[in-house]
Amino acid sequence: MEDSPVNLKVAVAILESMGCGVETAVNGRHALDRHASRVYSLIFMDCQMPEMDGFEATAEIRSREALSRRHTPIVALTASVVEDGRRRCLAVGMDDYLAKPFTIEQMRAMLTTWLGAPERPAMRERLSLVTEAAAPDPIDEQVLASLGRLQREGRPDIAQQLIELFFKDAAGLLMDLENGAATGDAALLYRASHALKSASANLGAIVLSTHCKELEVLSKSGAVTDAALLVKAIREDYRTVEARLSDRWPQVARFQGRLRYRDVMTSEVTALAVQPLARSPADSLDPARGRASA
Repeated sequence: MEDSPVNLKVAVAILESMGCGVETAVNGRHALDRHASRVYSLIFMDCQMPEMDGFEATAEIRSREALSRRHTPIVALTASVVEDGRRRCLAVGMDDYLAKPFTIEQMRAMLTTWLGAPERPAMRERLSLVTEAAAPDPIDEQVLASLGRLQREGRPDIAQQLIELFFKDAAGLLMDLENGAATGDAALLYRASHALKSASANLGAIVLSTHCKELEVLSKSGAVTDAALLVKAIREDYRTVEARLSDRWPQVARFQGRLRYRDVMTSEVTALAVQPLARSPADSLDPARGRASA
């Protein structure tokens, strides 16, 4: 599993806060089905998805568009920032890439770039990562504050929803980490640490995310002899984060109590497609508000 429900919820909330209509797909094949049935202004494509990955899905979309002469901008959502990963995104026909986790400002810049200009711009060469350096405080309050700004009137508490999704997803990922360390399964350790790294960073759990990143690098190299020590540190980090967030949101603490007494279920929704915005030729994107102006 490449992504998590937390990452999806954050991305959708950011896009909706900027006035976009959003549709999601659960895998590459589902994304192709949606693309075949309607026209989108912009597609955010996760590179790693079940059944068919984002690279294959993008290649198929470009093959279809070769016949129609249409070109839908496709932005890769990727955790890979090495040059080979960037080149691969561009080689299959993606126009740009956004490194996870991303900020509101980075998403706004993408919308401005690909929906605000009258002509398709040249491919971008790089995009900066959100800082994931370890911090003394286990929770970055600025990240939580930015999530609060995504709250929409009449909607359930977005921060509470994200935290509950995080707890639910993390329970299964922590079990995978412990199983991977016990059996020396580098692939399982890599997948679980990668997913937990991204989800925890999106909630401002920077220390936890940093340790997950260390384990991700270690497991990718195949050197997992000492993985158990890192998994133990990750488990302790998680307990600290759990306590801090539960103190802030008592409703979340009650949710955690219920979760411990039922099976953990995870889901994967990793392709995002932005619905077309109703625009006249004279319309332009208002960069200050991140939406199409009437």
